[in-house]
Amino acid sequence: MHAVYTPAMKPSFLVGILLLCVFNVSSMQADTYVRSIIFDPLVLGLEESGEERIRLRNVPPGPDFILVENASSPFRLDAASSTFDGNVLRAPNGEARIVVRFMPLASGPASDSIIFVRQRGPGPDVDRIVIRLSGLGLSLSRTARLAFGSVAIGDSALRTERFFRQQQSGRFRWTVSPALQAPFFLDTVITGILRDSVVISFKPTTAGPVSSRVRITRYLATMPLTPLDTITIELSGIGVLPPPPTIVVSLEASDTIRAAIGDTVRIPVRASAGTSQVTFILQYNPTILVPVGGLDAIADKDSMTCRMIVPIDASGRGDLVMVAVAGDNDRSSLLVRSASAFVDGGSEANVTLERTSTVVLLTNVWNINGQPRYLSAAPVNCTIAPNPVTESATVTITDLPTVAQAHLVLVDAVGRVVATFSNQLRAPTTTFTVSVPGLNLLPGAYVLRLTLHAGTGEYLQSMVRHLVVQ
Repeated sequence: MHAVYTPAMKPSFLVGILLLCVFNVSSMQADTYVRSIIFDPLVLGLEESGEERIRLRNVPPGPDFILVENASSPFRLDAASSTFDGNVLRAPNGEARIVVRFMPLASGPASDSIIFVRQRGPGPDVDRIVIRLSGLGLSLSRTARLAFGSVAIGDSALRTERFFRQQQSGRFRWTVSPALQAPFFLDTVITGILRDSVVISFKPTTAGPVSSRVRITRYLATMPLTPLDTITIELSGIGVLPPPPTIVVSLEASDTIRAAIGDTVRIPVRASAGTSQVTFILQYNPTILVPVGGLDAIADKDSMTCRMIVPIDASGRGDLVMVAVAGDNDRSSLLVRSASAFVDGGSEANVTLERTSTVVLLTNVWNINGQPRYLSAAPVNCTIAPNPVTESATVTITDLPTVAQAHLVLVDAVGRVVATFSNQLRAPTTTFTVSVPGLNLLPGAYVLRLTLHAGTGEYLQSMVRHLVVQ
């Protein structure tokens, strides 16, 4: 026998080698001819199959070759592509073709044989064609990584991983193990023409890094107990706090606020809906303006600044409350240097400032040659002890002028007068007791405010002291 082997093209790594084997059988004597076919390794479940073609030329007329042994799965004799009719191998025009395909469904090596027999004539002369088949099925197992990065709590992110290749919809089934747990969720498996894909979402509910793992195994729909291939997907993400909301804060005062010494000055504040409180850093003249707020206001006379917390009501409004006192000038600018805020629920918000300044002008101070002038006697002094107070405190006022009309009140943190002590005042020294239970004072910050006027109505001076009730 003379044989010539002509290799055909190799389509890809996943498709078996196609060899064209040509046998010249014109001078065949009764004998057995053996051809060994070794298929390239193939991945399980592919639509493509490995293929080998054998061509027999110059087959003399006579009996046909009869198939006496056929290969079984994963090998298949392709009758449609061969000159094969039933179990008879035909040789029209003296040429016969045998096409064998390999489509593995289980991992590991496989082997089989195909045998044709032809009776040459009377007697024992028999021609045999033996095709020995071998191939290797590969079950793929790979790992993919889906990193979601940083995702704000309450938001979600989607990632898609393409995995198994297929061309016939409905041919495969999948199992997912273990079942994904929050904050990772398996949204869907997408069946495509070339690839199947899995869509996984990440929906964090707490801050910090999170990781998980899921394994997806593919099966043939007709063989649910035999896994074809597996992909393990490593999942990771980081939950982060959402960015704070941005609110708008503005002073709603006019360019100039007129106030007499001793008056309470209210500067309206407007904030975006949902704001619960705003903390201001204010710059002003501390000899003229005294913030009302007690523990909510921290004054720094060296830098002329004050931190003041302003509650905001449901309508988005609040008030900066100051008291005008005698100082070193007849006016003071009030400037918002910065502000921070909290919204309903307690989370902090970013603040955008709009109107940020005003001027408080004292109406009962005469400014002569750039200097304020008052009808003033010696400064009035005041002490409160103990302070803070739980039951009662002793107030001592000294150096009260005899020519003055005195007015002494106790004011709460929002500017309401809660007690009047004008009838307690006696020049030049006065001592009296402030009773917390007697006045039904609630814990908080209060201001003791004294104003003095001359009998003709001119201003003399004023005095402000903070009192804290615990």
